[in-house]
Amino acid sequence: KLARIGALESLRTTLEPRRVAPAVIDIAAGKKTGGLKLEARVSVSHAAFSTLAVLDDPRASRFIGESLKSPNESLCAGALAALAVAPTESSAGQILDLLQGLENAKPVASAIADYYELHEELLEDPEHARALGGVATHATTPNEPRVRMFDSLRLSDAKIGTGIKRDVEPFQEASRPDVRQAARLLMARLKDRGARQDLLGELDARIKRDKKSISAHSDRAIVLHAIGDW
Repeated sequence: KLARIGALESLRTTLEPRRVAPAVIDIAAGKKTGGLKLEARVSVSHAAFSTLAVLDDPRASRFIGESLKSPNESLCAGALAALAVAPTESSAGQILDLLQGLENAKPVASAIADYYELHEELLEDPEHARALGGVATHATTPNEPRVRMFDSLRLSDAKIGTGIKRDVEPFQEASRPDVRQAARLLMARLKDRGARQDLLGELDARIKRDKKSISAHSDRAIVLHAIGDW
């Protein structure tokens, strides 16, 4: 496995991408990894996808785009992992297309969260911000990547629009504390007074009871920093 991955990594700097691309596409598609165990096949396939992402070859780009829309979860996850390390000039459009047509976020949500954590600057574009907001609030998105997406939207001051804000609101009462807190932090940063009160009410009461409480002032400062209240 390690030898195959090493060879694929070396091919990322090839001067002959047109000769290399077809063989690497076959490996990414799992056609030449039949003798490996499942975990090794996935690792080698993802390494092949990462190589394709940096090759200057239209077939490589086309294969990644097709894999993003594949019902095969392994192919889709491999394509997403590859795009995370690819230049945004070539990956941003493909990611946006995927997000806007996504019906089941569960298999790819973590990879989407990874992508936008690495390319936070894309969230300055309202299209990307709204698309990620749509995935963050999607019913099929697992909680852990949902929290990470809320955090990315908040930290980038993304303009998610009124519709996505309405979709975030119910998560302020989520049963999971991490989801509830992430949603409230995002909404408070978007100037929602109710969310701000939910976050700061108890902290303000603690300070009122004991104005010299270091922990209360510290906890309140952390929340104020998180919601961009300098």
